[in-house]
Amino acid sequence: MSQSATKKPFKWSAIQQARKKGVAGLLDAPAFKDVFNDKFVDGLERRRDTLQARILKVHLFQLIALLILAMAVLSFHLAISLFGVSANDARNVRELLLVISSTAQLFNAVNIMQSAQISEFIDGYAWKLAKGNAMALNAIRLRYGLANNDVVPNIEGARTRKWYHLFIARGVIIGLITWVLAALMFTAFIQIAAMVDIIRDPTISFKVSILVIIYVLLSDFAAGGVQIVTGTFWTGYKER
Repeated sequence: MSQSATKKPFKWSAIQQARKKGVAGLLDAPAFKDVFNDKFVDGLERRRDTLQARILKVHLFQLIALLILAMAVLSFHLAISLFGVSANDARNVRELLLVISSTAQLFNAVNIMQSAQISEFIDGYAWKLAKGNAMALNAIRLRYGLANNDVVPNIEGARTRKWYHLFIARGVIIGLITWVLAALMFTAFIQIAAMVDIIRDPTISFKVSILVIIYVLLSDFAAGGVQIVTGTFWTGYKER
């Protein structure tokens, strides 16, 4: 059998799994027993809190920017002030909002990546402390704010005897999925509508509008790409 035939297909999730195995190896190594301790993890937790505060601020700014863009696309002639710069019409800052929002998202991708990797390390530490006890693992995860995946109980294989149990469970899942999809669709729609709008009616010139759109698209792809290639686009803590 040739060497190429034995190669497994590459998956981006494999990066995260390899990192988890590496963390487990470090935590079990006697040589690093005095390094990766409670004090070290507390320092990581403070660093993660700082990163998550930055991430939240960027998300809040992007939400405000999206609302202003939505009003501009709907031709609401509303005077605004942004970073000390005032405009008599929100339509006059469409390009500026798109550029700033995409740039912030690109830089925020690094914060998200670092926060996810810190959470992975802390989760590995929680597994070590729990020593295979599921209740202890959940309690330690609560301590470090990693129990989000344990909020919904695992009812796989359980018998649902009451019709309203199934109704509530499915209603929660459908509601969450609908909310996430609606938020993603709203974000994408506003950005696309704003880019189409500035092409049809550019604030400065058509060439500037084209450059803005190219920059926004490249920044958005780069922001998502940073998380994908580092295996931090989706972080789950139950797998081991």
